Amino acid sequence: MGIIENLTVIPRSPQQTALLVSVYALVMLGGGVTYGAEWFRRADTFAVLYRLFGSVSPITTTRTTAGDAQISLRYPWRRCTESVDDRAIIAFIIAMVYTVSFDGFTNTPEFQTLLFGVRDLTGLGPAVSAALYFIGYGGFLGVFWLVAILSHRAGLATDALATAQVLAPTVLPIAAAYEFAHNYPFVVQSLGQLITLSGRAIHLPITVTPLEWLSLPVFWASQVVVIVIGHIFAVVASHILFDEHTTERIGYTQLPLTTLMIAYTMLSLWIISRPIVS
Repeated sequence: MGIIENLTVIPRSPQQTALLVSVYALVMLGGGVTYGAEWFRRADTFAVLYRLFGSVSPITTTRTTAGDAQISLRYPWRRCTESVDDRAIIAFIIAMVYTVSFDGFTNTPEFQTLLFGVRDLTGLGPAVSAALYFIGYGGFLGVFWLVAILSHRAGLATDALATAQVLAPTVLPIAAAYEFAHNYPFVVQSLGQLITLSGRAIHLPITVTPLEWLSLPVFWASQVVVIVIGHIFAVVASHILFDEHTTERIGYTQLPLTTLMIAYTMLSLWIISRPIVS
């Protein structure tokens, strides 16, 4: 989905978007009929995505003994200390973090310079965009795996894979925060357009521009606040995790992951500080 959004013209074509959604819906329907609920738990991209994002939610529902739903509050990092069960989820979580960062990076002058420079050098044309995406994703996976190895050697979990399964959920608050910061202006603006168009359809002179008051400095500051909060939640989750899984000095064992989170915070803030190239 990240490749389709960032590297193809499909999102700009209503017909192609409708076709893509229809094909995806048919595949999910066929998989659900064939494999049941397990298909949606493991193979439905959006079901997995939103379930992982739900781990960061401060609101949760539980069933009482009487079968009633009970809504309660929890710390946003609480579920982010629970280990994931396989390698695919690790790769998916890293993709969640990476793809939204890549989306922002593609709008910067630096990416455009890199893109056309590589195109001129290789003569590959549009395929360069996909190559850059996968190279960057491989780099993110490699760095995370290195952090898992270093954390394991510092005393966390039984091996590097188990360490990666433990560490992966701690970056979910970062993914959720960056996803919100990156997309909330689009969602709010689109909601205003929906209300405006709906009003015109019933002949009401309604014009809703919810972000008209939002200056560029205020918008950038709101993104900074959201991203920093997400990283704070991630650090808290990792601290609790290390406290529960190691008897070594927490500061020493947590150093590789904390360094990674600080570095990614700096990268995220740098991306959103760059001018947008259309």
